[in-house]
Amino acid sequence: MKPSIALSNPEEQCLTFYFDSMPGTYIGYRFIEGDPSTSDKPVLSYDQKPSAKNAEMPRRSTPLVEIPVSPAWQAGWRFAYQEQDPQALVQLSFQLMRDGSAHTFSIEQEGKLQREMHLQPFSQGVRMWLKLTTQEDILRETISRKLAPASYWDRVAPHATWEQITCGMAWEHTAYISNRHPADCLHSYIDFGPLQAGESRTLQGVVYCIEGSKDDLLAIYQKERYDGKA
Repeated sequence: MKPSIALSNPEEQCLTFYFDSMPGTYIGYRFIEGDPSTSDKPVLSYDQKPSAKNAEMPRRSTPLVEIPVSPAWQAGWRFAYQEQDPQALVQLSFQLMRDGSAHTFSIEQEGKLQREMHLQPFSQGVRMWLKLTTQEDILRETISRKLAPASYWDRVAPHATWEQITCGMAWEHTAYISNRHPADCLHSYIDFGPLQAGESRTLQGVVYCIEGSKDDLLAIYQKERYDGKA
């Protein structure tokens, strides 16, 4: 199921993935939520962890210049956006491309952090590339796995009601995955560190959306293995 992308809430940095063939079916994705957390205790063996085959951000296509024609498009959605308030905490820009991809760029923490993201729809969801650039040193976050389930599939999926459409998310270098209730949302905490001032790193992820069961989705995911866990 190949979705399309819209910026549905620029103030909260929220995207919506929608489907031309299924108006009324939407997936929300908040691509900026909170500041990166750091510690002075870096974890060893970063480069030995499994990674995606290609972490290079794709080249941008030609920008879209008008609202897409779709029965699922909602009033108030944006195909392009540029923050006009110089006092806004997140200086965000967004652009939808003619090939269906989307590109975001943000300046945060008074210029100390830059976040660049490329999203590319494909037949089973949306592939994502996230580039983080920092103007000050960031060491690796130290994770306590008591804070969240070790595996979404072990703790959450067995109690869910799975119907025709199944969604999931994976990022390379995932520290841990958690779900939040009563909201029906899933959080992936990804590990960018360590980074020195002026350094960048790009990680790759994916939001899956398929017609099938959780087991069908797990089989697709296991062929890619972004981070070594589901």
